[in-house]
Amino acid sequence: MKDNDNPEIPDNDYIKYFGLEYVLKIPDGTRENLNNKSYLSGIKVQVMESLRHIQHAPGVQMHEVSD
Repeated sequence: MKDNDNPEIPDNDYIKYFGLEYVLKIPDGTRENLNNKSYLSGIKVQVMESLRHIQHAPGVQMHEVSD
């Protein structure tokens, strides 16, 4: 989108997913946060585990960060 102030979505293959109003701006307070603490904690564990397996560059010191 070239015009950031225009919330209207140009015609595309995925337009139906933006249903009824077909705009990018979602009004505040209209969506309930369904992410419970257990789910978010699980995501955090997965991300941290993935990061633990990434090889680091030689000569760069890495260490555990305490919570």
